[in-house]
Amino acid sequence: MIESLIAIGLICLIFFGAMQISQMFATRVILYHAAARGARAKTVGFNHWMVRKAVYAGTIPISGAMLTPQVDPHDPTIVAAIQASKTGGALIDPWLDVMSGRLVSSSARYQIERALIPEFMGSDNINHARAILNYEAWENNHIQHHISGVPLAPVENPPPFQVTARMNYTRWLPMRNAFFRGDAVPIEGVNTLENHYLVYIDDNYW
Repeated sequence: MIESLIAIGLICLIFFGAMQISQMFATRVILYHAAARGARAKTVGFNHWMVRKAVYAGTIPISGAMLTPQVDPHDPTIVAAIQASKTGGALIDPWLDVMSGRLVSSSARYQIERALIPEFMGSDNINHARAILNYEAWENNHIQHHISGVPLAPVENPPPFQVTARMNYTRWLPMRNAFFRGDAVPIEGVNTLENHYLVYIDDNYW
């Protein structure tokens, strides 16, 4: 009996540890994607507000609950597919269908995001943007970005610049104290691109 409890505890420790690391790795990949979106916006001459919006849009999968607009987060199409797969004993099939594009989400959140992200990218300021689309991490400024390597004056051959997207990871699973100490782990993604826009655009650094 004691041996079984110890074995179950070790199995749970390994399982939750692997799940925790995989979620943190996915967060890091998304932050790299967000940094790439921000760098792409900067390299064609957009100002810092446009870069910030590009970074925010890239971090939607890790931005938490949608605050504006408020919608039902459940997806009836995927829920029905999961229920059907349980009957056939193949629980993983619906997720393969989603990843391959054979199964398209019908959730209200997905449809609203598709419609509002372009409008969000066209917003003039932070208040206008949050009235269109807002998430928990955006409201709390939990996701940050930084642009480095931009010269103070236009030059003929400007050096590459970096866009860094970062956040403190706090989405903990059970038994996380066996692997991590503290309440948050800083995670960041970095993207570097050629800084060629200064050749033809006058940047006012705002």
